[in-house]
Parts: sequence; structure tokens; C-alpha cells
Amino acid sequence: MQKNQSIWKRLFNNFGLKIGSLVFAILLWLLVTVFNDPISSVQFSNIQVRLLHTSMITDTGNVYTVLDGTDVIPIVTVMGNRSIVDSLNADNIIATADVANITAENTIEIRLSSNKYSNELTSISGSIVNVRLAIEKRKTSHFALRTSTSGMIADGYYLGEVTPEQNQVRITGPESVVSQVASAGAVVDVSGATGNINTYADIRLYDADGDEVDKTNLTLNISQVKVSVSVMPIRDIPIGVIVSGIPAPGYVQSSVILSSPSSVELAGRASVLSGVERITIPMGVVDVTDASEDVVKEIDIRDYLPEYTIIADEDFDGMVTITVGIEEAVTRAIEISRDSVSLVNIPEGYEAELAAVYDSTGTPAQAGPDYLPIYLQGPQDELDTVDPAQLQPTADVSAILEQMTEEEKAALEAASAAAEEVPEEETGGEQQEELTFPIEVVLSMPPHVSQVNRLTARVRIVRTAEAEEEESGT
Repeated sequence: MQKNQSIWKRLFNNFGLKIGSLVFAILLWLLVTVFNDPISSVQFSNIQVRLLHTSMITDTGNVYTVLDGTDVIPIVTVMGNRSIVDSLNADNIIATADVANITAENTIEIRLSSNKYSNELTSISGSIVNVRLAIEKRKTSHFALRTSTSGMIADGYYLGEVTPEQNQVRITGPESVVSQVASAGAVVDVSGATGNINTYADIRLYDADGDEVDKTNLTLNISQVKVSVSVMPIRDIPIGVIVSGIPAPGYVQSSVILSSPSSVELAGRASVLSGVERITIPMGVVDVTDASEDVVKEIDIRDYLPEYTIIADEDFDGMVTITVGIEEAVTRAIEISRDSVSLVNIPEGYEAELAAVYDSTGTPAQAGPDYLPIYLQGPQDELDTVDPAQLQPTADVSAILEQMTEEEKAALEAASAAAEEVPEEETGGEQQEELTFPIEVVLSMPPHVSQVNRLTARVRIVRTAEAEEEESGT
């Protein structure tokens, strides 16, 4: 008994001091623990919430839209020992919202966790706790894809066709959003362009007012489209016309052929434009047959544009006015030198000389021994500028042989041989008539001037001795 009392006495001896020591030890342990690895917090911004089991909505033909960006948590706060929370980053924070838990108000609770030290964290919380959804029927619509350009191409160039690789886009999304879309387009910037452009352009959606529709909650079958833009150089090309027909008797076509406009701006490849000198309205389009006054005709010049070119002036409809001047004919008599008649195209192996010149009546031209009378008819202004020296009268000797029969050629050979054996001065010129042939004298006339009387040259033609020797040698 006394022994037990001794034990209790020793146990409770200085009991207060012992309790104080224990408390102090505990406090000291807590202080050491707190100061070495205290509880701390860290915040992460803009944590994305992953929605789970969304097929529960989409499989029923509906679509969902996250309202007010509630699928992103602005701030997530994590608490735990400093050694733990300091080792975490935003990628360690897992935020999910399971559609299976959606409420009648279309809200889903957000669950937060960490993929690192999850069981050792004191707490993890977000500044928002629910994802809010709008659920409605899915709608799909197709729209023609319109292409356009922005900016200005370089001066002296023409903006041609803008062609997309695809001309339709399919849009799927919430019915309320898809119903806002009125058109789809793609815009290509052509600022300063001097050649063709091939690029990819983003597809944009527009409402009925032309305002762009937000595509965030929409799905497009293509987000970009390849677009080709034609950019071509421009050249100013004059207009010409070939007039057909003969005016009424006593009238002539004057040199005045007016076009309004007189030229057209064409666009095309540089290699094409470099070879275009004029846009010509062909013969038969403008006819002055039996006309006794000016002929005026409206013509669509687009029918006669060179291949691979287009009109570059958007304000020009392609219609041009052609005016052909018709006036009373005037006759002028002039004289040309007999010696000015040239014999051309003398066949090889022959010699030719001019024997005489006759007018259209067949009588020798009577203007003096050295000059020939020519009567020209045409517009007064053109006749006044005719220079006799520019008429260049010629007689084509090759036409003689082309028109001769075999008998005539044989007679020419015989006559040439006889003329070679007997000198001309001894025959008194009796062989000359047999050796001469008629050829029309052709004049180089101005465009709207005609010749009233015709001149015929008689040409003496003989075989050369060298040609005969070559034939006999063969």
C-alpha cells in the first residue's frame, strides 16, 4: 500500500510543471511545423472546364451553347502546404462538368481536382461553381459563297474575275444563330497588285444588314477557301473599220471615217496586248452601197475584240458609232510622164520595152509625146493632194506569158529568132507589131480615189540570146 502511494506521489509531484512542459513541447512542435512548411494558397487564372457526356445533348438532334463564358473559371484557389502548392501549375488543375448532372435550369456543377498531390491539398475552389448552357435544336444551312476584294490594284491594271475554288459553304449550329446568317463571303486584299493573285481567304458570315455574324458556336465545313484573282494590264487600242460597197453614181466615199469613241481600253495578258495594234471592224459590217449621204451605224465593238481581251472601262457599254463620209464625186485631170511607166516582173530569159500607151478607147493617148492624160474621180480634199509622181504607173510583164497560149508562145519564139537574124533597121520595123502585147497600166491610187479612164501599154517582148543558147545546149 505504501509502495503504491509512493508511485502516485512521484507521478503527481510537480504535476503543473509537467503539464506545462507537455504543452510547451506541443506548441514548439506546432511552431516548428508551421514555420518549416506552413499552409499556403495559390491562384490560377482562366481554367478551362471540360464538359463530359455532351453526346446526351447532341444525340437528340440538339446543340448547346455555353452562356457567358462559364466554361472558363476566372480564378481557382488551391490551399495546402506551401511545399505542395508551390509545385503546382495551371495544367495540374482539372475542371469538369458532367452533362449527366444537368439541372432543370440547364446548369452543371463544376468539379475541381488536381492531377498532382490531390489527397494532400487542404482545399480547391473556383470563383464560379456552375456551367450554364443554352440548349436548342440543331440547324444546317447551305449558302452560296460570294467572293470580293478590298484595296486598290496598281494604276494601269484591271481587276478581272474573282474565282473561288468552292462556291458553297455548309453551316451547322444552334437554330437561333444559323437563322441569323443571310450570306457567306470571302474577301481578298488586292492592294497594289500588278499580277494574278492566288491565295486563301477566311470565310465570313453576314446577317441581312451586312453585319458579320460570330462563328464561335457554328461549325463550317470549310473555314477558308482558295481564291484566284485576275489582274491584267490595260492598253488603249484604236478602232478601225474596213468599209465595203460603192456609193451611188456620182458619189464617192470620203476619207472621213469617224468612230465615237475612237479607241477602247482593253485588258488582257501582256503577251496578248503587245500584239494588238487595232480593233478592226471587218468588211461587210459597214456598207455604203448606193449611199448618197453620210452612213452612220451603231456597232457593238465587243463582237470584234481580240481573243482573250475584255473592255477595261466599266462605264463603256461597248457600243461605238461609225460615220462614213459620202460626198459628190469630183473629177480631176492630171498628166503623168510617159517615161514614168515602169515595166515590172519581166520573166527570166526575156527582154521587154514599152512600145506605146493607149487610153480606154484604144486610141493613142493624146497629151503630147511625153505625157499621158489621167482622169481621177474622188473627194475634193483627196484629189487636191494627189501628186502625179506618187501614182507610180506600172505594167506587169509576167501577165503576158501567163495569158499566152502555146501557139502564141511558139509564134513569139519564131518572131524572136527572125528578129535576131535580121536587124530591125533593115526591116523598117515590120516585126514590131508581132512582138508587142497589151498590158493594163496600174496606178498607185489614194484610198478613195478612182481612175476614170484606163491606160493600156503595148510592150515589145523578145527572148534573149543567152536563154536560147541555154535551151539549145540542153
